[in-house]
Amino acid sequence: MFRSCPLSICLVILSTPLCALEYVEAIEGACIPCPLIELKGKILRHTFPGVPNYQSIEEGDAPETRWILEIPVSETQRLEQAGFIPQNALFASEEKCWVQLIAPQAESDPIRFLDHPVVVQGYLGSLIFHVHTPVAIEAIGIYDDK
Repeated sequence: MFRSCPLSICLVILSTPLCALEYVEAIEGACIPCPLIELKGKILRHTFPGVPNYQSIEEGDAPETRWILEIPVSETQRLEQAGFIPQNALFASEEKCWVQLIAPQAESDPIRFLDHPVVVQGYLGSLIFHVHTPVAIEAIGIYDDK
């Protein structure tokens, strides 16, 4: 049914795309907000260790390559102040933070933005089975940050 990620955001497997929802009903009467936000950052591609242990590709875990939005600390602080993520939830380094990017439509859509400054509009949270960062954004649009 559902499980929680490190930030206690419930991940639910549904057939309805996230962009059609503002709230996900995880348990009777309990709704999880999926706020529509904009984040500024840089799109990266990163390979994480996958099944079976999610610990080490070198030790036999399958590689899982995902889109990442690397955001500055100022964006993380904005998310903390709005109450969307817990304080001190940095997930890459003290200077940059990673948010897993669920690409709009085709998986190849963000390729033209790779390593460029962008603005991503989307829903904070994810309805996929698992994510590799403490928070994800399900993108509905990616734009050049000029």
